[in-house]
Formats: sequence, C-alpha cells, structure tokens
Amino acid sequence: MALLERAVFWPGYLVVSLKGYGLARLLNLTVKNDIYFWDLSYCGSMVTMKIRPRDFKRMRPLLRRTGCRAYIKQKRGALFLLLQGRRRKGLALGIVLFCFMLYFLSLFVWSINIDGNEKISSEQILAVLEEYGVERGILKREVDLQGLERELLLQFEDLSWAGASLSGAYLDIQVVERLKEPAPEKESLDLVASRDGLVVDVLVLAGEAAVEPGETVYKGQLLIAGIAREREYFNGDYEETVTRVQARGMVESLVWYESYAEAPLYEVIKNRTGRVARSFALKLGEKEYFLGGVRSSPYHN
Repeated sequence: MALLERAVFWPGYLVVSLKGYGLARLLNLTVKNDIYFWDLSYCGSMVTMKIRPRDFKRMRPLLRRTGCRAYIKQKRGALFLLLQGRRRKGLALGIVLFCFMLYFLSLFVWSINIDGNEKISSEQILAVLEEYGVERGILKREVDLQGLERELLLQFEDLSWAGASLSGAYLDIQVVERLKEPAPEKESLDLVASRDGLVVDVLVLAGEAAVEPGETVYKGQLLIAGIAREREYFNGDYEETVTRVQARGMVESLVWYESYAEAPLYEVIKNRTGRVARSFALKLGEKEYFLGGVRSSPYHN
C-alpha cells in the first residue's frame, strides 16, 4: 500500500469515513462499479478507507442509494499542498525563493579540495589556481577542467599527473607527485658475505672473485673485490693497472640455520561445539524470578 500511496501522491487521495446501515451493500456496489479503494479499516459502526478524488465523486450516487454518509477526514498529496499554497501565498513564495536560491548557489564553486600533495603545499596550488582565474565563487561553467590540469603540470615539475573534477559546489583537485630516484648510498665497493656458509657457485659481473666454489666463508669475508685489472704492452713489457669499480655479481652458498624451541608433552585444546542452552529470568533488586529455559547449565565447561 505504501507504493500505491507514492504512485497517487501527485494527484492526491482522500481519507474518508463511511457511516450507515448499508455499509456492506455500499462496499459491494463500489467494487462492482470498479471504484478502487485501499486501507479499509472498521471502527465500530464506522469504516475508514483511502480513495482517489475522482473515485469519490463516482461513489456519491451509491451513497444516496444505500443511505450512507461519507466524511472527508484528510486530504493528502501534492495537489492539495499546492491548493493550500494558493491560500498561503507568503509560504508558497518563500518555498519558491528558497528553491531558486538553492539552484542559484549550486551554479558556483564554493570549496576547493586538494588531495595527493605532500611536497607541494596546498597554498602553492591555490595560488596557481588564482592566477589561472579559478577561485571560490566562480561559476562552474567558466572552469576549464582540462586547461586547469595542463596549467598545474606546467607550473609544477614535481607533478606527474593532475586531475580536476566538479562535484556539486566542490572543485576537487587530485595530484600525483613524481617519485625521485634516491641518491646512491655511500657504501663499500667490495661484495662481502652477509652470513656464514659453503660457497656453491660464483658469478662475477664486475670486479674480481675472491672465493671459489667449495670454500667455507664467514660473515664479513670478501667475496668479490671491487677492482679491475688491465694489462698493457709498453716498451717490450706488460704493465698491469688496477682501478676501483663497484663489485657486482652473485655468490650462491649453503647457509645453516639453528633454532631452539620447547613444547609440552601433553596439550589440551578446547574447541567450541556450537551447542547453546538458554535460561530466562527476571531480576528485581536482589530477587530473581525464573521464567523459562534451563535452570542450570547442562555443560561441564
């Protein structure tokens, strides 16, 4: 019935009370003449129901035939509200002005939200927006979203992406800052062992191997030296030059791990069975009155 009331809300409907000795005959004639009504309820010798205004006019001849009387208790619906508004012109005018002001104010941007910025401050972005002509109170149709995105990318080199969108009276600015490559850390040019182990394989990409497969190495031991040797023939003899380079390569080894833990010889693990017993009681002060269920728990735990 709620869906029906929503469907007839615009034309409106009436809440009618019927009284008389021929109520049963009246209702039968109403159904026979395809006059639809709903929410029928009895209150003593009186019947209350809901009916559309046009059907109520069709029911008037039936009232005279059956000797019943009808009383309109309520008028509901948008049409009746408009009719009441004609009598209350000030209220109707206020509603119209209020709706107009809401529509008028929704044409402007009243708030600017900035999201995604960490290194670049929101004040800097707002300053660029003001230079571009975008600020609070501007008409939404005057905001060039694509041009605004291009302007932000041109003004800030640290931005990799910028997006602008309108949501109601809000202008949402979302930016993504560039991820700069971290500066290389100052570390040793040699490659050393991080753990004790037995060397299985050695692959040298840059530098000179200091161990061979089958050797046992210890933590901190040199694996690949960061040196490069070059031999040149000069004045009938070979000369060797050594330069420092960043050692690169892979040393695969077998590593031993030791751990210690204690466990009890016997362990009891409790699992929930899902069985439930309920007891209902009423407690007044220090007294408790049993109402139903079990009086004591049937389970051990």
